[in-house]
Amino acid sequence: MLSVKYKINLLPVLLSLLILVGCNEPSRQKKAGNTQPLMVVEKVDADFIVSVYDVVNAEIAAGKLAMEKGTDKRIKNFGRIMVKDYTKGLAKLKKLAAEKRIPLPDSLSTQTADKIIELNNKTGRDFDRAYIEYITTDHESAIKVFEQAQKNCFDKDVKTTARKGILVFKRHLEAIFAIRDSMK
Repeated sequence: MLSVKYKINLLPVLLSLLILVGCNEPSRQKKAGNTQPLMVVEKVDADFIVSVYDVVNAEIAAGKLAMEKGTDKRIKNFGRIMVKDYTKGLAKLKKLAAEKRIPLPDSLSTQTADKIIELNNKTGRDFDRAYIEYITTDHESAIKVFEQAQKNCFDKDVKTTARKGILVFKRHLEAIFAIRDSMK
């Protein structure tokens, strides 16, 4: 009889513990690094933002390499512009992602990281040529992705980001073409 009474008295304690654990769940998520609740945008919008985040971080990394390893003054200056423009863009992108509750990765994608590593392995004039090729290819690809986002994304803020991004990428592409043409 004593064990039945013990089990009955234990039930409210267990229920209280379950409630406390359930209420504590957000703080455990914060410790694990997952502080964001469900996204408030469509998957296509979130995928675009995550993709842009990867591209922007890669542009910053490549720009830093150009500042450090470029042999041509124009390459170094262009790298500086990339770092400045994309650092500013990265701050805006992080803010948008936070507002839309889009989780962002902690590092570059493997494919993007491999491109940066390959670029880093170049030296001298080979680096300058590889950097121009990287920026050209990357910007042309980015423009296509941003144009698709304007058509396919649903969120107006994400579409605005795509529209403005296209202008930035086109401006940079024109500048890198001028540098490339002057180096021939």
